[in-house]
Amino acid sequence: MTHFPERSSRTASAPLALGLSLCLLTGCTGTVERGAAVNLALLTGGGSALQRVQLPAASSDMPRPAAVLGDPVAVEAGVDLHPLPAGRSFVLTRRPAAEERSAALAPLNTFQAPPFPACWQASAVSPGAERYFAVSQCEGGPQNAALYNSRGELQWWAALPLAAPPLDAADMPPLRVAVAGEVGVVARPLLGGGSEMLRVAVRSPGDKQAETSVPQRTVAVRDLATLSVAGRATVYAATDGGVFPLTTAGVPDANPLPAFGPGRYDRLWASEEMVGSSPILAAWRSESAQTGRQPLRVWDGVSTAEGSAQTADLFADLRDVALADGYLYLLTRDSLLRYDAVLGVRQGNWRLENLGLRLNDARALVRTFAAE
Repeated sequence: MTHFPERSSRTASAPLALGLSLCLLTGCTGTVERGAAVNLALLTGGGSALQRVQLPAASSDMPRPAAVLGDPVAVEAGVDLHPLPAGRSFVLTRRPAAEERSAALAPLNTFQAPPFPACWQASAVSPGAERYFAVSQCEGGPQNAALYNSRGELQWWAALPLAAPPLDAADMPPLRVAVAGEVGVVARPLLGGGSEMLRVAVRSPGDKQAETSVPQRTVAVRDLATLSVAGRATVYAATDGGVFPLTTAGVPDANPLPAFGPGRYDRLWASEEMVGSSPILAAWRSESAQTGRQPLRVWDGVSTAEGSAQTADLFADLRDVALADGYLYLLTRDSLLRYDAVLGVRQGNWRLENLGLRLNDARALVRTFAAE
């Protein structure tokens, strides 16, 4: 989740700090909209369809009208969704190509083909979405990485060192990527257990072929996310022992982020929009037959106290998370839920609203803005 500062906020009674932060981000006119319309794009059908969700605006004395789920638009081998600057369009990562799609889900642009067969497996965007980074691996073939700008122009590519994945897929960490500035980060499973980390970047600006760092063996890295606070981007790793910032060498630091404690986490989502004075980082451990439903924990980006991350709720099969207008949208396999992130982060009051949608094997979501 790397989402943009939104054009509207929450209620006239929202905390002053929230209103000020949104003004700084969006250019307020002196009033704060209440219940502004929200548009989302979903990847559903196990990656075979895109769907729009429209949440109409609410007036000051009426509840928000029911969410409207659009008809599915067929796509081939969808993997993930990412925002683009200004939010008028988004990136759809498919196995064979990355595409820019409009808020109405129509194809706008196909990203430039790389100089290797494209079978995209994992992708991410930088905070602000100026850069898109992805790793490709076709059946039985080598891994390659590529960095694009937001217009879909290839900036550089790199052939990754030969991978040695585990023979036993049981509890194997996944292939995950992140990007901060012009540097891509790759975490991939390693024979013998754990993960190995690689940093990918060009030696000199303008180079078309990038170089990779020497792969470094580390603990199992389950997910990566880039959080930008006060202009400084930090890549975090979800591991079996907590959430760790990555060092400049691209490996988990010796000390975990205190807010999440020492438990295992499998997914991470970082916001671009602020709640109060900082964006948020959310972490979740995948539920299983042994563990059952697991808590989604949300860090305000500020607190350094041990275990200070808030528990929003318990979830099974959580697929994606997005922050929009002070609300946290959570996607499960078959539903879309909304929580009040402002009250949750400030007061621990995570008010649930089930948007009443029935989804089919949903995979990802992204906030969009309709053309004006």
